[in-house]
Amino acid sequence: MALENTRKIFGNKITYYNNVLEAIRNSDAIIIATEWPQYKKLEPYLFRKLMRNQLIIDGRRIYDKEYIGKLKREGIKIYAIGLTIYE
Repeated sequence: MALENTRKIFGNKITYYNNVLEAIRNSDAIIIATEWPQYKKLEPYLFRKLMRNQLIIDGRRIYDKEYIGKLKREGIKIYAIGLTIYE
């Protein structure tokens, strides 16, 4: 959503992606900093399947306890800012 403005600031110093699946492929960690619906719609298995190391930091608390439970069952570590850490 903000690619053009970001490119003005960072230029080619970072890598840009056109969709969420491209962005998470082979990633070591994901930091969620927006409440955009495309992040909420991802099936938990996609994180396990696409990521190199499965770590999510949910800085906006977009995932509820039920979804966090699904992520945990997939073996994904998730930390939601302001929530108890679920082991």
